[in-house]
Amino acid sequence: MTALAFCPASARGAASVRLKAEQTTTLHVGETATVQFGAKALHSIGSGSGALKLIKQLTNKDGSKVYVYRAMQVGPDTLVATPEGLPAGHCISCVTRHYFVKVVP
Repeated sequence: MTALAFCPASARGAASVRLKAEQTTTLHVGETATVQFGAKALHSIGSGSGALKLIKQLTNKDGSKVYVYRAMQVGPDTLVATPEGLPAGHCISCVTRHYFVKVVP
């Protein structure tokens, strides 16, 4: 499950945009976006393929994790979150989450 996180996205102090799994989110170059996982939702997430750049990874006291990305250039990007510690024989594609992003000027 994703949640909105407030991060100092820019000098203006704008809130980051929350990315939603399996949905496309439009960002402008320079904006930041977050993906958050609860303490019991153990996932690894990639850094994107160019339009987005991972700029910060935070682990809260409760064990939840927040990943903060900045939109670096115009184009599409996809973040893939895969579960950690999945037992052998379980369906990885059933629990993998995709976060689709379209970066515009």
